Amino acid sequence: GVQTCALPISDLARFDEVRCRLARDLRCPWLLPVLSHGTVAEAGLAWEELALVDHADSGTFTLESYSPELLRTVGVGEESGLVERVASVGLELLRALEHLSVAGLVHGDVKPSNVFRHRSKWVLGDYDSVVPIEARVPSTASTEGYRPPGGGQGLECDTYALGKVLYELWTGNDRLEYPNLPPSRVSRNRWRSEEHTSELQSRQYLVCRLLLEK
Repeated sequence: GVQTCALPISDLARFDEVRCRLARDLRCPWLLPVLSHGTVAEAGLAWEELALVDHADSGTFTLESYSPELLRTVGVGEESGLVERVASVGLELLRALEHLSVAGLVHGDVKPSNVFRHRSKWVLGDYDSVVPIEARVPSTASTEGYRPPGGGQGLECDTYALGKVLYELWTGNDRLEYPNLPPSRVSRNRWRSEEHTSELQSRQYLVCRLLLEK
């Protein structure tokens, strides 16, 4: 859909630069595509057209009943196969961050409400906080609990925030509860059984730990 926002004149150039970089390559399947964008400098307005996100409910829908499918609201499903699904989401979002990095951008506000279902894939969207890497300015949009302790900027903030997203998906806890684990995740029997299940589970756990400790 099309979104319009009012921006200070000083921010219009950044808006345009970020959207130009994002629109150069619509083939990245892990970023919500920017179809078109523009600015009206004299009015201090900017607009962008983004690809339509999948509808949260199956079947047909109207404009009035449309509800975007967000990672924040639907999660990754039941306990069975949870680790594999969390790992899959993590890898998709890592690829999104990698693509942004190649484009010279950092997202600045990675969180479940900015992750959407598009063409049956989880994609990263909401580009209002995105800045060029060379700008070297800390993002002021990062949500509490997704920022590294003591602040930070650039790619380390994005990877730390992704680690918090994986923590929430895996544990069911709020990101502000980190590093606490629910009883179901620290059971002696559970860990004994999971230690020998699959290499994928081990990789997911290590990815989460590495991201949070960056």
